[in-house]
Amino acid sequence: MLLGHEDRTVSEYAARLVNTITTMSKGRAYLMEANAECIIVLCDALKKEKKDSIMRKMVLGALQKCSLRKPAQVQMINMGLMKWVSVVLTAHVDRQVGLEDFSLEYVRERHISLPIEAR
Repeated sequence: MLLGHEDRTVSEYAARLVNTITTMSKGRAYLMEANAECIIVLCDALKKEKKDSIMRKMVLGALQKCSLRKPAQVQMINMGLMKWVSVVLTAHVDRQVGLEDFSLEYVRERHISLPIEAR
């Protein structure tokens, strides 16, 4: 995937494309079947983003939509996404990192629903 491209613009547009593809059920199925490492790449890209950027928002949106599928939920938990969510929420509460409403809502949603859905 182009999410790790050295050109920031290319990475952001790749994240936008993935987020758009995951909007539809067939798009999620395509990404999950065509690229078994899709969730791994998305989680890695998310963890590398240190600020609340467009890239982070697009990746968060894509992961949120992918999490409708059980295998993706399990993979996200195995990739340590819950720990990342806890760190980001703690940093936000401690005012070390500011999150816009969009990101805060998605991060909070992952914190609440991912452990429940993956059972």
